[in-house]
Amino acid sequence: MVKGVAAARNTSPRLVWYLLAKSLHVLSVMIWIGGLSFVALTLAQHTQNPITTQTLFFRWVTLAMVAAWLFGLSMTVMGNWFPAAWLSIKVAVVVGLSALHGITAGALLANRAMSAALVYTLLVLALSALILVIFKPL
Repeated sequence: MVKGVAAARNTSPRLVWYLLAKSLHVLSVMIWIGGLSFVALTLAQHTQNPITTQTLFFRWVTLAMVAAWLFGLSMTVMGNWFPAAWLSIKVAVVVGLSALHGITAGALLANRAMSAALVYTLLVLALSALILVIFKPL
């Protein structure tokens, strides 16, 4: 028998749920940050088609943000990570990303441009969250 198959049979259901939540969290974050970056850049460049961009943003990007929060919180509970300092900082960064999501939604609904500084802030916050997750420095 192949070692991977034997190991998979001995895997606990809790670990399977954790890995499923982690995979869905990563997918949700990729869609959220990718879509948010696209919409923010198009608003900064004044090149958007308002109807198409609104449909993309409110149908997919907002749903991905909610899913990222739900799967992230479920992983936090399953991993019992609440006392970790890096997680507190990451939550603050993600709250900032969520605030930028709201600012972008307001700009999109009002059909007004976004400043380039907000686009750079989005990129810095997204990279900060990624670094905190990968290295867990604290």
